[in-house]
Amino acid sequence: MELTTKYKFKRRLKWVYVKFRRIFKIGNKNEKTKRPKNLNESQNMAVDITVKTILNPNSVLNYDPETHECYIQHDSIGGDLYIFIEARNIKIINTVFGYDIPISIPVENYVTSVFKREVTKRRLKFKKGSC
Repeated sequence: MELTTKYKFKRRLKWVYVKFRRIFKIGNKNEKTKRPKNLNESQNMAVDITVKTILNPNSVLNYDPETHECYIQHDSIGGDLYIFIEARNIKIINTVFGYDIPISIPVENYVTSVFKREVTKRRLKFKKGSC
């Protein structure tokens, strides 16, 4: 009888631990953030352009640790493309036009998580190549 109560206690303790981690999102910082669903047309297009540019291996990714802003530069045949991910805002500038798209916090978190994952992947590749 003692074993079953001890087992039940351990089992309950594990359950509470898992629930606590899920509620407060404690865990791996490199977890994938899901793309928000309720986006208007301009936000959806801005996120698509930004993510495709981030994942392009020819793009240049820069990060400012003081302001926590992400900068992306992509040179293509049609001209240069510059993307600035700021607090609650994405600026997309090509050779002719510039677009300023306000975004929500979940959208900003999604785009910055994609950016950080790509920067981490490139940094690890760079480290392996230098050793």
